[in-house]
Order: sequence, then C-alpha cells, then structure tokens
Amino acid sequence: MHATATSNLTPASGPAAAANHVYWQRCQDTHVANAGYYQRVRSVLPLLCELHLAPGHRVLDVGCGNGEYSAVIARHCAWLDGIDLAPALIDQALALGLPNADFAARGVDTLDRLPDAAYDALFVMGVFATLHGGLFEATVAQLQRLLKPGGVLITRDSVTPAQDVVRRVNDGYHAHYRSADHYAGVFTAAGLRMQRAVYLETFTGIDNYFFVFRRD
Repeated sequence: MHATATSNLTPASGPAAAANHVYWQRCQDTHVANAGYYQRVRSVLPLLCELHLAPGHRVLDVGCGNGEYSAVIARHCAWLDGIDLAPALIDQALALGLPNADFAARGVDTLDRLPDAAYDALFVMGVFATLHGGLFEATVAQLQRLLKPGGVLITRDSVTPAQDVVRRVNDGYHAHYRSADHYAGVFTAAGLRMQRAVYLETFTGIDNYFFVFRRD
C-alpha cells in the first residue's frame, strides 16, 4: 500500500531551495563541518545502532552520501537501502560492495513511492537542514508512514535555541536550521515520539545532536 497525497513532497521553490538542490545533486563530499565533529559522529553512531537495531531489521538510510555511515549501520541489520540525491556519492557507496545493502540516486521527493511500514528503522543524518519550504514537514510525514509500528527514526541534525535561522554555509548551500521546539514539534505532530537526544557539539551558535524517535 502506498500513501495518498497527505503531504506535498514537491521540492520547495525559491532561490535558496533551487540552489540547494543543484548543490547536493552535484555533491562529491558531504562534509561541511570540522573534522572533530565527524569523529564524534563516528563514535556515537555504533552505540545507537547497538541500542536500537536488531539483526533481522530492514533499514532505510536517507541521504546516505558515500555510504560511510551506511557501512556502520549495515553491520547491525539484515538489509539496508540507501538513497541520496547525488549520483557521484551513490557510485562511491556502491563501490563499497556491502553484501547486505543497495543504493540508489533519488531524493526525498520520491519517498511516497515506497510501501507503508516497509522498514524497522530509518536513518536521516544531516538532511533536514537542506530542506526549505514545507518539504521538511512533508518528509517527516512520509518517514512516519514508512516505519513499522514501534520502529525507530534516528536523525542527526542542527537546531537553534530560539528561532529558525537560514544561513549561507558555502557557495550554493543555504541551510535552514530550525529551533529545537519547531523541530521536535514537527515529529510529535507526525506521531513520532522523541526518546533520546545525544549532544554532539555547538558551533557558530548551532547545536548539533543525534535524535531518536519512535513510532507508536
């Protein structure tokens, strides 16, 4: 069963959204923060996998990039599907030769093509700040639909303490950092309950976390 049109996954219009789409579609390196930040991510991710995944789980990694983190996740589950907007990154992920994973070049606007309750767990790391307009809310609604009841959604994201901020990160990429309340409220409204927040670091006034949500 596939979702009906309860949310609009059409990519947002406007200069920032259009530039973001082109930037990430052509991307060959997703690292836009300092090296220490990514080292902390690599330290925490295996622990979250041990806590929330089981050997028989099917997992979807949205915004999988070059498969660096997908390879970690795949060690803790039966099967992993990875998607990313950038064909060059998908080629790198496929080159890893993971025996229990497959990767495809596609964006979040294609999530509505996947069947309901198809996955035990979802990972969405560093993606939501790239989404403008209503695409964030529409994507969260689709992710809730893709999760089995009781399934977990693990995100890695940047939030602000007070209000939403749109910031130019580099040429072609404008990030939309949402306030912590706005961010959490969207998941709550979609039926995803926050279970855990793991602080990573703060830089340029933006707080970075792993968040774990569960579908009731």
